[in-house]
Amino acid sequence: MRDEQALFFTKFSVMLSNGVPLVRSLAILADETEDETLSAAIGSIKEKVIGGARFTEAMKQSTDVFDEKIITLLHAGEVTGCLDLTTKIIPEYILFKGLEDWKK
Repeated sequence: MRDEQALFFTKFSVMLSNGVPLVRSLAILADETEDETLSAAIGSIKEKVIGGARFTEAMKQSTDVFDEKIITLLHAGEVTGCLDLTTKIIPEYILFKGLEDWKK
């Protein structure tokens, strides 16, 4: 799932950087993500955001899918208005974390 998450955040960053609204981006990515667990988590986050939750508050309910450090990084991007920039660095974190796990 690590590669799928990295791909998700790469696409998410591109969408946000190009002005695609948050909910629309989540809807598209939930539909095209092949990993069923990740797709379901993205869809759940989208529904919570539609219901009025902040993006990272919605993500906190998916810590079985998303690392808490990722959620913390995204929260910083959300409150500073730099979510598109934050999502750009997350794929590197995910892939680096995977490399570190592999070395153990």
